[in-house]
Amino acid sequence: MSLLIVITAIAVFVSFGALWMSSVAMKRAESQITEFVNVVRRDFGGLRSEVDGKIAAVESKMAKLMQRVDQAKDAEATTHQMINDVNRDLAVLRGTVTDIETSIPPQFRRRKPMTEQDRVQN
Repeated sequence: MSLLIVITAIAVFVSFGALWMSSVAMKRAESQITEFVNVVRRDFGGLRSEVDGKIAAVESKMAKLMQRVDQAKDAEATTHQMINDVNRDLAVLRGTVTDIETSIPPQFRRRKPMTEQDRVQN
């Protein structure tokens, strides 16, 4: 029975030693993991701020480009409106010229053939 007690005492000491060694290893692992996490957070924090700055710059450029596109669309619409106005005025002038030509008696409507001098001037 005394041998059984000695073996049990040794087993208890070995188990406590194993628990102590595992707790020391766990503390070391936790400190290394914490240190690694802090390094990663610091590095990724710097990268994140850099990426956020680049994203802000791209968004700013994109907003400026959208503004230019809107201005170009407005200018294009204005140009189309001006062309339509000119075409409408031209149609009115054609109608007026046609009305004037028809109001002239036929004997006075004959046009003179262009001379060489008229061709040079035009």
